[in-house]
Amino acid sequence: MSDPDDLTPYGWHTGGAVRPMDPESPSALLFRDLGPVAMQRFLEGTLPRLAGPTSPVTYLRTAAYREPYADGVEVGRLAILPCAPWRPWHAGVDEVFVTRADRAPDAAVITVLPARVDPRRFAREAAHMQNTAEAHEHLGADYRAWRASHAEHLARFNADAARVEAVAAPLRARYQSADQRERDAARTLLEAIGLTELDLCGAWHHLSDARRAHVRDALARVAP
Repeated sequence: MSDPDDLTPYGWHTGGAVRPMDPESPSALLFRDLGPVAMQRFLEGTLPRLAGPTSPVTYLRTAAYREPYADGVEVGRLAILPCAPWRPWHAGVDEVFVTRADRAPDAAVITVLPARVDPRRFAREAAHMQNTAEAHEHLGADYRAWRASHAEHLARFNADAARVEAVAAPLRARYQSADQRERDAARTLLEAIGLTELDLCGAWHHLSDARRAHVRDALARVAP
């Protein structure tokens, strides 16, 4: 029988040779990057798991890792304190770790780091923190108010994204259709209204405020 804690079989998913951490090495502060919908749900206490909906593992990263994209709106990131009672595995990719999707740490060792806080600095400062209460105190007197307002900000952003998606989804389906005529028609329409493939198929929160406004206006000209 296979060991349920052995993550080496998931190298196909991570793209690297998954291996356990050295038991003698100290734990590091790790980050989990969520999209705006998942982050809103985490702040509201309704996120069922940290992993993606179909992923067998939860991806985590150190402060040294740099995402291959930039957010056009503040989402924030989850910070799992070094005191968390778990030992993630190296993903076989520099500065990336994984754990089983059903082995998330308790919320008492997870906090949300605002974009204004430097991740590398916080990683150093978090070395001796024992729980999120200490992290929240460290982040300042206005941190709890920021969390509440940030949840509201994300709720507004996600509602706007849903309205745009209602118009974009049918056009995207045509753009990605198996029917060449449908694809050609969709490409012609995109060109006519001044949109690109990234506008239609990319993550909404990766677009800048100005670009999202442009996409909204352009899609408003698309007939139902």
